[in-house]
Amino acid sequence: MSKETHKRSIVKSCLYRLFGTLVTIIIALVFTSSLPASLGIGFIELISKILLYYVYDRIWQNIKWGRDE
Repeated sequence: MSKETHKRSIVKSCLYRLFGTLVTIIIALVFTSSLPASLGIGFIELISKILLYYVYDRIWQNIKWGRDE
């Protein structure tokens, strides 16, 4: 099994988070009734979780457990 490139990990992270962020914005809008606040919450969530997922995914690239090699 080959390792993923950094570019592939970044693209996967971004697309995954975009879907999650849309859900977060909708939930925040329900609770705050404020579109600007909901968008702000969504933006902070998007950036922080993209970075966290990228680091998480790169760590797992170095773990051999569960791979057929």
